[in-house]
Amino acid sequence: MLRLLALPIELLRVAFYVLQGLLDALRSRNRPRFASTVLIRASRDAVWRFNTAELIVLNGPPIIEISHGPLPDGDGLWLTRVAVSGQPTAQAVSREIERNTDQGILTSRAVEHALSIPPEDGRDREIGLMVEATPEGTALTMVNELTIRSFSDRIVYPIGLRRMAQLNQAAMRIGSRYAQPACRNRQSRIGAIGSGIAQLLLLVWLEICPAAINRHRSA
Repeated sequence: MLRLLALPIELLRVAFYVLQGLLDALRSRNRPRFASTVLIRASRDAVWRFNTAELIVLNGPPIIEISHGPLPDGDGLWLTRVAVSGQPTAQAVSREIERNTDQGILTSRAVEHALSIPPEDGRDREIGLMVEATPEGTALTMVNELTIRSFSDRIVYPIGLRRMAQLNQAAMRIGSRYAQPACRNRQSRIGAIGSGIAQLLLLVWLEICPAAINRHRSA
């Protein structure tokens, strides 16, 4: 019932992004930056750990598992895999750009790679995560900057980013489990933190573009 009541609001939001996309297209604004912020009633450290874990499980339905690991001879590249209900669904390759634990900032860039499904396709996406303590809880801001490749990008990515922020908020509220195994060296610690950004990128695709993923897999 609540979802039905929220449907008109969501349709208005889609209409807003369509209008905004048209205006941006007319102004040739082809490198937009989208951002979404949610308030999470949890400590800053808990939100940080959840978003930088080597394994994240969102207890659906459907159950979504996101894990990552370094690419062999990948020169600092990391591969993030997503499985939905136990079935491999998508994966992406990324490189960390910035990590500032004290300020709660992570930045990563998606990399063109044969292992990326769906492909990066020249979007040169830069994904950011900012965590800030407030008197009411923790403010989590997710940022996605990309080069537009089609008009649908102007709608898909802002909606997907907002949806991902909401999923993160809900996961922290209901206590979805996360795991971050002990790291043996500094390099593995950096990789564990950087992986959270790629995880956000993949979940945006899973929430908004499942048809695109399925078409790519069946090709």
